[in-house]
Parts: sequence; structure tokens; C-alpha cells
Amino acid sequence: MKQRHEQVKFPSYESDQVLSVIRGKRQVLSVLKEVIAQQAKEIGAQNFLDPFAGSGVVSRAARDLGLTVWANDIEPFACVNTSVYLTLSQEDLSTMFPSQGGIDAYYSFINLHGLYASHSRYAEGAAYLSRLYSPEDAMNVKEGRERLYFTRENALFIDAVREEIENSYTTGAITTAEKAVVLSSLLYQASVKANVSGTYTSYHKRFYRSGTSQPVRSRIIEPLNLTVPYLIDSRYPRGFVHNEDAISFLKRTEGDICFLDPPSSDQQYGSAYHLLNTIALYSDPKVDTLLDAEGQLVDKGGIRSDWRHRRSPFCSRKDAYGAFHALINAVDSQRLILTYPDNALVSTEQILEMLNRKYSNVSLTVLPRQVKGGRQAKGTVHVEQLFIAGSAPLKYLSTGDALEKLKCVRQIEALRDRVFRGAEGGIDGFSFIEGSLMAAHPSYEEYTTYTLQQLTQMAQGLNERVIPDSSEALGYLMELYISSFSKLRSDERVKMEKKLISLLRFIHGYEKERFDHIIALMRQIYQDHEQLLSSRTTLSGELKRFFLLSQENTHSGDSL
Repeated sequence: MKQRHEQVKFPSYESDQVLSVIRGKRQVLSVLKEVIAQQAKEIGAQNFLDPFAGSGVVSRAARDLGLTVWANDIEPFACVNTSVYLTLSQEDLSTMFPSQGGIDAYYSFINLHGLYASHSRYAEGAAYLSRLYSPEDAMNVKEGRERLYFTRENALFIDAVREEIENSYTTGAITTAEKAVVLSSLLYQASVKANVSGTYTSYHKRFYRSGTSQPVRSRIIEPLNLTVPYLIDSRYPRGFVHNEDAISFLKRTEGDICFLDPPSSDQQYGSAYHLLNTIALYSDPKVDTLLDAEGQLVDKGGIRSDWRHRRSPFCSRKDAYGAFHALINAVDSQRLILTYPDNALVSTEQILEMLNRKYSNVSLTVLPRQVKGGRQAKGTVHVEQLFIAGSAPLKYLSTGDALEKLKCVRQIEALRDRVFRGAEGGIDGFSFIEGSLMAAHPSYEEYTTYTLQQLTQMAQGLNERVIPDSSEALGYLMELYISSFSKLRSDERVKMEKKLISLLRFIHGYEKERFDHIIALMRQIYQDHEQLLSSRTTLSGELKRFFLLSQENTHSGDSL
């Protein structure tokens, strides 16, 4: 029997314990880092400003480039995490927690302390999260009567560890920096174990599949385990972190490069991440537990009300334009790098107008997104725009026909994760797996060099070859996968398998009226090629799961 060897993942400063936030930049970090490096080299930059630090990954990349970083965020939880990765070094960690026997010993103690609380189902003090944001029993939740942000065990772990951190800090057993380090690790683990999809305005309705002990999402029920942050060494300059609104920060701070990534939707970050702020602040704002006449929670989300003190005008359709105008006017830097999605609260035309008013040279291009699965159905796709502005000429970028080019790029980006037929060649800048799935596409820098005519031809070429129907795309891709299997590289097989699974899930979730037909088609293909498909563990398992769903006539998303 062949043994499976798990790939060892080594820690990385730029990706270690990164908090997930709305419009986080992890997917495009390599491109942004390249942009920052090019701009820094061009003007000899030393200082970098990041007024909307968020997850802090862009600030980390700038520090890794040797720049001194001034980061800022209005949300307390973001500042805790960013302060650790910007103001400390790996050498600092080696000298921390001396009275506890060193950092490894302290983390072992804190993990055991949390584990004991979770197993004994008791945490001293307020037991805030376990009392208000978790059910008594994750296997048998009282739907509508309990909030399901965490399992009871994980909520108890967080409560116990957070109280221990605060007690150690107030008694002088640990320093401010030591508190930030372990609190940052706790925030990260809390974000990983939360029973949510990105934000904390709502939660999933269960932890386990109905009538079984099988978890819906394994990571959420697994116990917490805090790990020591992986930091950069002391050769790199230490940064500075502030906790205030971005415009106030910029009015008293100057730098060589300023990176702006303002909010772009009406989702307020203070409400979206209220539980992370509760952990960071160690506060227990009043949360109602009142039930209505039907015995349901009146306040289902339990969102702390003081987030309104940090309400962002960038998240208001009425105020976003004025806030944007004040923001750009407050910037004092040689170069400005701005990311913002198209079709958001402030239009592309308005942003270009504001930038051109202040800077003599402005460029607009896009940040190609990383495709992860995706739907075959047509729909609106937002692209992340990249603006670069400066008083001196931008050596490698131009803005000619920028808005018209953006329309073409938007069409191209909307087709990136689709299935094509006969796209083996003839589309400059792109390559395909067996003429079907896009394997390579233009980089952000290449987009800036293409003429409007070239971009138009690219968009037309893709449109002519795309398979618009999800059912047809699934059948075609499955047949192609089987017929081409022997000549596909392992990475190409994996990409095809992921796309097949993605299409199945899309049809199940969004085209239920076609589900039985698709299952019948997949069953016939599976029977004809059982030996090959059964050797592909993930794909085979997914197909069998959908066959079972078809037999049970089940269309519940939770069954997946």
C-alpha cells in the first residue's frame, strides 16, 4: 500500500497568520509587491504609508522590500495583528516571556489553559463568547434561540485564554509587546474557527450535517491551538502602527509612497468584524438575549453597537465621493498607489478626475485576480483597478484609452474561469489546457502595454470560444478530461478536476431544475470510465456524493 506523504509547509512572513478581511490583498500580493518595488526603485523611496492596513499583508510586503512602514487602521483588531508583524522581529520573540520560561513555554501553557477550559466546559470570569455566541451543544443546536458563531468548546478556549492574557498584562507578568503577540495569535485562531463566511454579521445554521456526526466544515469544530508568529529578522526596518481614521492619519504623516485601499461597499467593517474587536478590546458590551413570541432571538447577530463610532464614510453611497476627495487631498507622497474595484461606490471616472487634479501623471490598469473554481453562468464580475499617480513621469505606464481598455479587461476577466472549446491557439497573451481551461493570462504590466485594438481582439476571441451553458460545459470538460487523461500533467489534471467539481456544485446550487439530468449524464460517464475515475479519489468521491444526493432527491446546500 502506498503511503501518502503530506507536503510540509514552511512558515512565511508575508502569509503567516493573516486575518481574512473584505477585499483582502493576499491573492494579488505578488503583483502589488512588484508594483511597490518598481515604484520604490524609480524614486529611491524609503518610507511607505498604508492608511487602510486591514490584514496588513501589503505593509508586510513593503517592510520585506526594506521600506519603513507607517500603517494605520481604524479597527482595533487589525492594529493588533499588524503591530506584531511590523514593529517586532524574530529576534525579539526569542527574548520574550522570560519569567514564563520563554515564548514556547508560554504558548504551551496558554494552549493547555484553553484546552482545559474547553474540556471542563468552564471558563472563569465573564465567559463572554461562550455565554452569548455559542450553543450549549453543537450537535443539537436550538435553532433561532442560540447564536452559532463558535462551538461551545472553542468559545470557552477563547474566553479562558483572553482572560489569562489580560490578567497577566494587568499584573505586569507580560509586557505590552508580549500581550500583542499572543493576542494576535488568538485573533487569528478565532477567525479560523468562526462558523461564518467571511464576516461576523451572520453565522451558518449548524455545525454538523443533519442526523449525523459529520461536520459541515471540519476546521470550525477542530480545537484551537495558538502558534508563535513567524516574523522577519532585525535587518529590516521596524514600522509604526496607528489606530485612527485614514484621513486624520494622512494629514499628519508624509512618505515617499502611499498605498490606498479604501472600503468600496456599504458593508461597515466595524459591524462585519465586531467579535474580533470584542476579543481585541477585551470588552463586553451589552448584547440582548431577548426572545420574541415565537421563542426566537430578537437580536440574532449580537453585533456590538459601538461600531457606529467608527462608521466609515467610504462605506456610504452618499458620503463616499466626498471622503475620497478629502482622502486624496490629504496624501503627501511622491507616488500614490490606489486599488479600488470598478462599478463600486465611487466611479472610475470620478477617481481619475480627482487624481488628475492633483498629479500630473496618472495610470490605470487592473490587478488580474486569482481564479478559484468559479461559476460557468454569466454574471457581473468586478475587477480590481490599479491606479498609480505621481508628479514625475511614470516610466512604464500610460493612460491612453484607459476607460475603453478597462471595458475590454472587464470582459476578459469575466471569462477567466470559464470553459472554452477550441482555444488551442489564436488568442495572444493566453494559453489553455487542451484548449479548454485558461492556464496563463496577461499580467497587470502586460495589460498596460496592449493597445485598445489588441484588447478588443482578445475579448472577442474568448467570447467566440466560451461555452455559455453550464451543463454543456460540464459534459464537454468531463469527456475532454477522460480522452486527454494520459497526456495531461498532474497539475493540469488537478485543475480540470477542480473545475468539474465546481461546475457540479454550481448546477446543484443554482440550476436545481437541471440537477437530475446532469447526475444521469455523470453516472453514465462514470460507468463507462469507472476504472479511470475511481483512481481519482477527490473527483470520484464528489461524483458519488452527488449520485447519492440524486437518489435521496435532496437539494439542501448543507448536504454538501
